[in-house]
This record gives sequence, structure tokens and C-alpha cells, in this order.
Amino acid sequence: MQTIQEILRKLDRKELEGAYFYDYGIKLWELNPEDTRTIKELKEKVSENFQKFVDRLCSMEVKQPEDGKIRILYAHREIYDTVWSADIAADLVYADEVINADDLSKVEHYAYEFTPQEEALGYLVADTKLTQDHLYDVAVSFLNEMSFFGYGQEDMNEKKEELLESVKEAEEHQEKLVPFSTDELRKKLGLPKDEKYPKEAELKDKIIKHIGEYNKYCKKTELKKIRKMLLPEKQKDRPKKLKHAVKLNEKQKGAISGKWTTHT
Repeated sequence: MQTIQEILRKLDRKELEGAYFYDYGIKLWELNPEDTRTIKELKEKVSENFQKFVDRLCSMEVKQPEDGKIRILYAHREIYDTVWSADIAADLVYADEVINADDLSKVEHYAYEFTPQEEALGYLVADTKLTQDHLYDVAVSFLNEMSFFGYGQEDMNEKKEELLESVKEAEEHQEKLVPFSTDELRKKLGLPKDEKYPKEAELKDKIIKHIGEYNKYCKKTELKKIRKMLLPEKQKDRPKKLKHAVKLNEKQKGAISGKWTTHT
């Protein structure tokens, strides 16, 4: 498997830029209310900033995560409840958790927008067919995570502290938590009460349930392929407790760990 940094280096930059802005558009932190530039000038500047961002990621020295764990980005099909059609999504999993899972549908998937860029660049990209066929989707998802707090992650630590403070406050002062009601919100805003059909909620719940089952199935199917790649060929019947050695190529050794990384 190659690292996401290696993938970024080989993708066509203009195509990557187009795919990125098609999915995520211009970030608010790139705009200035007092900006007097034309749309053309703004577009050129946004493009320039994006290309500098990717250039910096491609030339950055990758740092090994403190926990020494191997993380893998992979693509899978997913239906979003706001779109109602299957699309390609990219997620992050830990190699050891995929290897040792008794039920792959319960493997945790992790957000990583708070991860330093130099560490995230060492994430591996799965060699599964779906992932390799949709490298631009994986790369665009990765770039969005890495630019969530600006191309240089300028506000990341500050936002992380704010989030931790909010979580702490919610845990310590649950009496301040207010249940959300769309009906109450519409009433507060002076809007008419939303009309609901008799069986609407019941049928919608069934759709959401089936979407969840579909998404879980798609992830599990791809994770099976990843685990097969990670496991030695002779270990087809996996015992409950098993040590696995995941072999890395020369570039991955420098980016991730040492000669071998063993998981229990």
C-alpha cells in the first residue's frame, strides 16, 4: 500500500483541484467581506492557494504517530440520507482493528481533522479495486479533513480546546441541554406548522434503517478485502487471539514505523 502523500504526488493537480472544489466549494475563511477583486481574480487566487497547499503536503516530512498504529484510508459505497443515491465515500480505519475484529461491521471509523498534517500524510491507502478506482475521491476527502481549520491548520488547536470545553460543559451541566424540536423552532420563527402525513415518519424510519444496513454492508465488504490483504495467506482461519505482522515497503517504513509493525 502507498501512503496518501504518495497518492497526492501522482494525481493530476488540475483534476484534483476541480474535484475538490466540486465537492466542497470555496471555504468561508478564504473570503474577505471587504474584498474588491473580480470573480476571475478571486478564482485565480483560490486556485493558487490550493496548489500551494497541495505542494506543501507533497513536500512535507511525514512523522510517525506516537501510538505506532497503522491507519488505512479506503473507499466504499454509501447512501447519504440527503441524497438518496449511492455515492463513493472515504473513511479511516486502524489496521489492527480490522485484523482482529470478530465482526467487521462493528469496526470503528475515525475522523481525523484534528490530526497534524505531517502525521496524517503517512496514512496508507487501501489497494482494493474500489479504492484504487476512486483515488480522487479519497484524496479530496483527505484534503477536506486536512484543511478543515485552514490550509495550514492555523486554528486547529484553538478549535480543539473549544470543542473539549463544550463537551466538558455538556457533561457537567446536563440541565442546560435543551431538546430540539422543529415544530418549536418554526413556532419561534413565526413559520406555519409543518404538515406531516399519517404514515410519513414510519415509512421514513424504514428507509433510514435500510440505508444504514446498506452502508454497513458496503463497508464490511470492503473491509473483508482489506483484511485479506493484511493477513498472511496461510492464516485463512483466524484464531481468536492472533499476532499479525504487517509488512511495509521501503517508503512506508520511513513514513510509518520500522521494519515490521506487529499487532495483537
